[in-house]
Amino acid sequence: MLKSFLSFPVTALLFCLALPALGAPSLSADREPDPCFEACAAVEAGFVDASVTEGLCHCDRAFGITLVEAQRDSGQTWCAQQPGIAIDARSSEKRPSGSDWAAIATPLWMRTVAHNGEYSKIRDLYYRHHGAVKILAVVNQESLGAALPANNANYWTWSRYADAYAAAAVDLARNYGQFIAAYELWNEPDHMGIPTYRAALLIQRAALALNREGIDEPFITGGIVASPPGWTDYLSQMIYYIGSQAWPLIDGVGLHPYNHSVDGHPGDAAWGDMEATILEAHRRGFYKPVWLTEFGLAEAVGSPDWGRQAVFLDKAYDLFYDLGPNVVPHAFWFAFDDRVYQQPNLEHWGLVNYNHANLRLAGEFFRNHTKEVQGNLACSTWDGDVDGCDAHGWGTTQDCAYYFCSGKCRPRGTSNCQAGCSQYCNGTSADLPCSTWDGDLQGCDAHGWGTTQDCAYYFCSGKCRPRGTSNCQAGCSNYCCN
Repeated sequence: MLKSFLSFPVTALLFCLALPALGAPSLSADREPDPCFEACAAVEAGFVDASVTEGLCHCDRAFGITLVEAQRDSGQTWCAQQPGIAIDARSSEKRPSGSDWAAIATPLWMRTVAHNGEYSKIRDLYYRHHGAVKILAVVNQESLGAALPANNANYWTWSRYADAYAAAAVDLARNYGQFIAAYELWNEPDHMGIPTYRAALLIQRAALALNREGIDEPFITGGIVASPPGWTDYLSQMIYYIGSQAWPLIDGVGLHPYNHSVDGHPGDAAWGDMEATILEAHRRGFYKPVWLTEFGLAEAVGSPDWGRQAVFLDKAYDLFYDLGPNVVPHAFWFAFDDRVYQQPNLEHWGLVNYNHANLRLAGEFFRNHTKEVQGNLACSTWDGDVDGCDAHGWGTTQDCAYYFCSGKCRPRGTSNCQAGCSQYCNGTSADLPCSTWDGDLQGCDAHGWGTTQDCAYYFCSGKCRPRGTSNCQAGCSNYCCN
């Protein structure tokens, strides 16, 4: 490394040598941040002249093209069209519970900010829904509990803040990571007016720190508000400044395409076309998946057009399905309840009425889409939850049934004994679980239709399971997705 410095000006040598010692976190050699990150950021900020890095640090936008060859494997397999909802885990008004949870057919994903001092609310949310929910945790200034430095504050002030922010992300992961399915690193930095190189510094430090901690769950860049003009340049510059060491750790690009028109209707054409915007973010993100961590269309209080909002939602999710999981693996509707928005007296964003007793028309359409992706969850997800079990009963992928004798939710056809009702067990073959005949087609068929067990043989896995068990739950992993 020192040899490469010898032919450059002394100013470049001193500047770039000083950066790792003063600005970068102490890391092992294989996790050292891009040594040119701060140099290029300083040039962009106007702190130093570009000649300082000339020939030493290549401060151009093309570097990222090579990064697609060095992605980490998070081990995730995404289904197309994964609906989620934006909530606030701290408030019963702003999160689903009870009958309204079942009414929207148990969305697989919920997105909530991890607030400083209240990380435990994420754990509570997870247990409140019997582990059926997957949580996208937003880690931002509210997680740290400290306001951002001023945009014109010097690099070292921002560096210390970024390190504190990364430490907060690690603290969240250490203590509550078992309840978190993905991490969104910051939220709408462009809307907050944060310069690209500062936003990148926050994301870079957090991603590197979480990776050192051994966190395998996906890291998503903080959602960019896709409002014209300028969002495309903001995204490209932010990704550039994230740097060649941290960018391969990022699993998805966060995007908030509010109000965009979908297939020409309804939306607001001035904001842009939904498909074109997503594909542009996908391209600028070097073809990483685009996570729509927020999207929606508000209706004015006093004169709402519920049909317009519902059609927007319906067409949008149809589009996401058509684009496929490599482009849009997840899309979170904003929001579950109007009150998740800071000014609910002005606009309607929610899927439910304030009493949570009735779904709005958009909520009905949302429910239709969530039903399409529920096949991965086991009926046991809704043990102790009659409403949830019934919502995944007759006519759904799982075909679950609730056993009041044990409080268990199991695939319809499961014997009382196997459903945990011990008083029905009598020591005969009828007490045996269908799995007794794994790999035995004839044995499974002999305990199939018309018998107590009502077993079915799954050729994709060689398993024998109660009829109605989803392919994923029957061990056919190619049918499983996140």
